[in-house]
Amino acid sequence: MNNKNNNYKEECISYMSEVGLPLDCELIIDDKIHRYSSDQKKGKRDEWYIAHEGYISTDCYYLVCTFGSWSSGEQYKYTSFGKKKRIASTCLTNSKNSQGNKF
Repeated sequence: MNNKNNNYKEECISYMSEVGLPLDCELIIDDKIHRYSSDQKKGKRDEWYIAHEGYISTDCYYLVCTFGSWSSGEQYKYTSFGKKKRIASTCLTNSKNSQGNKF
């Protein structure tokens, strides 16, 4: 992994901290969901992330990481090529669809 790739990982981890979901271990980039705890409740890993990397062309590396908290319903997305954004801020566990059914 070159310096640019490492910079993107560091920037992503920094963004996770900025929004209040700090990651205190290595960011694993393998397209799989990873659970972790961002607070003092280390036994309750209710935060998660999925990180993906690739190349648009030979010289254009990118990193995308979607992460959030199951307990708060927060969800964010870091991209190395664009703006970072908040995706959702409410928990869907008590939401109802148009037929009134919970999902």
